[in-house]
Amino acid sequence: KRKPIIKLLVVREPEMTTANYNLGNGEMKIYVKNRALCDICRSIAHEMVHQKQHEEIDDPSMLDGSTGSPHEDEANALAGRLIRMYGKEYPEFYE
Repeated sequence: KRKPIIKLLVVREPEMTTANYNLGNGEMKIYVKNRALCDICRSIAHEMVHQKQHEEIDDPSMLDGSTGSPHEDEANALAGRLIRMYGKEYPEFYE
């Protein structure tokens, strides 16, 4: 529903893994230093799934991004699927 705000970082912020999505302002932060392009794109896709989940859920506090939660598993699965589909069409993506 709204254009994503994506910030690519070369310095990881405290409490950050490789990416995060801020429910409050819709901002995605993606850590890019020493990561393959396909992995960076997978992180962006993952966070965009979270944005879509946030837009579709009536109560944003119900969005659970903890490891193993349905929301996190959906973001992992869809991001992985998108990257594999893209890589199949454009194999050089993995180089």
